[in-house]
Amino acid sequence: MPLADRYTDEIRTQLKRFANWEPGAPLALGDYGELRGSRFHRLGNVAALGVEFDVLEDPTSKHVSYASKGAVDFSSEIGADADVPTVAKGKATLEISFKAENAILFNAAGVRYDSMADHGTLGRQLLGLYAAGTWDPRHSVITELSRAGSTTVIISSGSSASILLVAEADAPTLDLADASVRFAPTLERNIGYKTIAEEGMIPLFGLSRVRPNTLFWWRQPEFQTRLGFTADEGQADPPVGFQASLEDEAEALRDQVRAEGLDPADAFEWVGQQPPDRPGREADG
Repeated sequence: MPLADRYTDEIRTQLKRFANWEPGAPLALGDYGELRGSRFHRLGNVAALGVEFDVLEDPTSKHVSYASKGAVDFSSEIGADADVPTVAKGKATLEISFKAENAILFNAAGVRYDSMADHGTLGRQLLGLYAAGTWDPRHSVITELSRAGSTTVIISSGSSASILLVAEADAPTLDLADASVRFAPTLERNIGYKTIAEEGMIPLFGLSRVRPNTLFWWRQPEFQTRLGFTADEGQADPPVGFQASLEDEAEALRDQVRAEGLDPADAFEWVGQQPPDRPGREADG
């Protein structure tokens, strides 16, 4: 699996948000595109389709960090006999060691979130575009994004990897939670990817989408048969796998709704693609 897919999968699982790849790639609220696994591929912005929305800005800032469980160690002590560059002498340092290949350190300090002010209104506008045949329900929309004062992402390429970070100014310690602290890498071994203390990046974002309404389609026996499902007598809830089958039939469902004059608001629903809670404190692996 490519490194980018491993990273976005793990961050999505652990932080309950999608990870921007690369972390500095430009994104904006209202951007839409295809979700391939956990990676988002931008296609455009809904504003170009006439969709209007207001932005809600979060006035607070947060520190969000994650390290692959049991695979990342930190040390701020350098032994007296250690062979370190001159630039590191007398400076605050932090050595990060990785015990596994593709282990991740994610650190975002000074994080602020922007989000759509009214998700319901946005969803109704997209359902209207869908009814007009100009929206693909397989597309996802960025409805929340984070902007970080400082973003650091390090991924190991081997089971014995390390990197030494050195503060650029005099400081008693190298505090990853402080967005104002600038630091740079010096010695490194078996590091597959790194971005260090970069300003203004968008490391995390949330997605929402129009998707088939599971119960609406389950209540149509002819559609159960078409997808190879059969309800037991009195069975109200669709079985595991039915929603995935609906996703595979997205184009056919769209055509059926339009051909039969069905109400898109009944056949499809506007949903977030991650749990509503977002990372608001330091997260350990």
